[in-house]
Order: sequence, then structure tokens, then C-alpha cells
Amino acid sequence: MLVNNRSNKKAKKTSPRTDSRSAWFTLSILSSTLLAVMFSETMLLPAIPEIMHDFNVPYSTSAWIFSAYLIVAAVMTPIAGKLSDIYGKKKVLLTLLVIYIAGIIAGGFANSISFLLVSRVIQGVGLAAVPAAFSLLRDSFPPQKLAIAIGVFGSAYSGGSVVGLLVGASIIQNFGWHATFFSIAPVAVIVATMIAKFVRDNSKNAQLLTIKGTGDVKRRLNIDLKGALALSSTISSFLIALTLIETGINSENVIQIASSFIASIASLAVFVFIERKAAFP
Repeated sequence: MLVNNRSNKKAKKTSPRTDSRSAWFTLSILSSTLLAVMFSETMLLPAIPEIMHDFNVPYSTSAWIFSAYLIVAAVMTPIAGKLSDIYGKKKVLLTLLVIYIAGIIAGGFANSISFLLVSRVIQGVGLAAVPAAFSLLRDSFPPQKLAIAIGVFGSAYSGGSVVGLLVGASIIQNFGWHATFFSIAPVAVIVATMIAKFVRDNSKNAQLLTIKGTGDVKRRLNIDLKGALALSSTISSFLIALTLIETGINSENVIQIASSFIASIASLAVFVFIERKAAFP
């Protein structure tokens, strides 16, 4: 009788209808994360000419405002995925959002191109919150409804981009480009608060791994630092080369471009070699 009562209580707690409502509510909150991130990024696009004028920098320098951000985000995404497996997806997501908010606020106080680029690097670290949010979303939906959830989540990308461009131009014209950062900070804080309060992490055993060839289960407490560094070098070198190409190929940077591509290829080879031998890649 006691066993049946306990099972009935568990069934009530996790009824299909309740789980469905919770999943869709989770989708709306996590989609807000992507919406806010894309909103803040496209808001900054119309500000590039004004930033170049304020800091008296050429186009080749201003290109790093977005490149530095994207390079760090590309490097941090797989690292954030590994950290999510170890510490839990919700914890990592909230940590990244806090970092992102700190970067946004810092960008609002930028008084030099160097300070702005540092703030963009911090924001790039926080951008890894987007794939972390997607991973959390994937655990909230059954396979038969996951495609719909992914479609809604992806639509926030386009929605945030369009709204960011329209609203950003108006904010820059009336209040200056610094206001683009300050305007999105409260939204990011609200999103982070809602995730902390309402979103559940359903991947309770994400930090556990069955060891190949045995029936043992072991905690994934090790970060493949060598692999992470090799992958970071591969991605950053490749994106740096592309950025240098975008700013224009000339006799001064052609060696840097070639060196970056070579470094990227070499790092990729090292990464593959390391991961083939890693116990926990």
C-alpha cells in the first residue's frame, strides 16, 4: 500500500498535462534568452559609423567589435557544453547570463575602443548561454514535440534581429550608441531571473557517464583541458584569418592570414589526436 501511494504521488507530480504546460512555459522563457541576445547584437550594427567617429578608428579596427565577440563565443560554446554535463545545464546557463549582463553593462561605460573590445569579449563568453538554453530546452520536450519547440526557439533569432535593427537605430539617433547596452541590460536581468525561478533542469543525471566496456557509472568531473585549448586555438585562428581577409588583403597582413590558417590546421590535427586518446572527450 505504501509503495502504491508513493507511486501515485509521483504520478500526480509528473502528470502529462502538467509537464506539457511546464515545457511550453520553459520554451517561452528560454526563447526570450535568444530574443534578448539577438536584439542586443543587431542594435549595435547601426552604431558602427558613430563608434568609428567617436574613437577615431578605421574600419579594420571596428570589424573586431563583432569579430572578437564571435570568436570568443565560438570557443566558449563547446566548453560550456562540457561544463553543462558536469555541473548542470541550468547552473551553467545562469552563470553565462550573469557574465553576459556584466559585459553589456561594461559596454555601456566604454570610453575607448580597447575598453569596448574587452566588454565585447566578456559578452562573447556570455553568448554561449544560447546553446546552453537550447540544450535545456531539448530536455524539456518529448521527441514528438521537439521539432515544434526548436522552430519556435529559432524564430526568436529572426525576431530579435529584426526588432533590434529597428529599435536600435531609433535609440542611437536619440540617445547615442551607449544607450543600446543600457537598454538591453534590464531585459537580460529579467530573463535570467525568470530562468532561475521557473525553469527546471530535467537532466538530473547529465553529469553521469557509463564507462565503455563496463557497467560502472562514473561522474564526469574532469575537463579535457588539452582538448579545450586545442579546439580554442583551431576556432580562434580560423576566425582571425577570416577577419583579416574581411578587412582587406595587403602586403602587411598576408603573412598573418597565412600564419593563422596554418595555426588553425595544426591545432585541428592536435585536437583530433588528443580527443582520440581522451577518456572523457
